[in-house]
Amino acid sequence: MLSGDALNFVRDCVKSGRTDVLADLRKYLQTGDTQYAKKHLGEYLFKSQEYDWINKCVMQICSAYAYYPCESPDSFGVALKELFKNNVSVENRVVRLLESRGDDVFYNVMSLVRMFKQPGITFNYNNLLKQLIFWKDKRKLSQDKIASDFWIDSKNKENKNKEGEK
Repeated sequence: MLSGDALNFVRDCVKSGRTDVLADLRKYLQTGDTQYAKKHLGEYLFKSQEYDWINKCVMQICSAYAYYPCESPDSFGVALKELFKNNVSVENRVVRLLESRGDDVFYNVMSLVRMFKQPGITFNYNNLLKQLIFWKDKRKLSQDKIASDFWIDSKNKENKNKEGEK
């Protein structure tokens, strides 16, 4: 079972117009009832309870893609930085995301994904899925990556541009 296979299945559903699948995945987002997601993603999920977190990550990201099926190579942090240009409240939401634990992570991710839709900002769902899977890691590499893409990388690019102008 590769978590990316589930996402590829949903991508194929978008391309082929499988609105029944997409509607059920969006219903999962609205209700939190996993039956809607498992109905279509069950074969891509682990059967053992020890993998519940990974299954939740897969269902959440696949459902997010069903809600907003646009993507790019950009990381989630870079997309957040782009969103921040139009909405300064994004910074508070990023902080909330980075501090979130358990299922609150999914709520915070989805609130940001919903904000991407209106201005058409895109990101890489595969990378976000991997980051969520490792969210509980003690080293907090996923959180660090999002934070550095949101805050540090943009400052480094600005400094390099200023140095290049001299």
